[in-house]
Amino acid sequence: VAEREAEIARLTAAAEAEAAAAEVNAAASEVKLAAAEAEVVAACERTAVAEARCQAAESASATESASSVAGAQYSAGSQSTANAEIEALKSDVAKGDTGIAAAKADVERLVSALAASKETADATLATTKEKAAVAVAEAEERAIAAAEE
Repeated sequence: VAEREAEIARLTAAAEAEAAAAEVNAAASEVKLAAAEAEVVAACERTAVAEARCQAAESASATESASSVAGAQYSAGSQSTANAEIEALKSDVAKGDTGIAAAKADVERLVSALAASKETADATLATTKEKAAVAVAEAEERAIAAAEE
C-alpha cells in the first residue's frame, strides 16, 4: 500500500510539473505574441510616415507642375528628382506593407501555436489526472482487499 501511495504521489507530482511546464510554455508564447503585435504596430507607424512623406512629395511635385503650366519655369532636373523621390517613397510604402503582412502572418502563426500548445497542455494534464485517479482507485481497492484478507 505504501508503495502504491508513493507511486500515486509521484504521478501527481509529475502531472503538476508537466502542467507547470505547459503554463511556462504558454506564457512564453504570449510574450512572443505581444512582441509580434508590437512589431506590427511599429511597421504600421513606419508605413504611415512613409505614406505621409509620399503625399507631401506628390503635393510638392503637383504644385511645381501647376507652376510650370501657369508659365513658371522650373528645371527638368528638379522635376526628375521630385519624381525619383516620389517613387522611392512609394517603394518604402510598399516595403512597409510587405513588412506588415509578414508581421501579421507571424502573429497568426504565434496565436495558432499558442492555442495548440494550450490544447496539448490541457489534454496532457487531463490524461495525467485521469491516470492518477485510476491509480488512487486501484490503490484503494488493493488496500480494501488487503484489509479483508
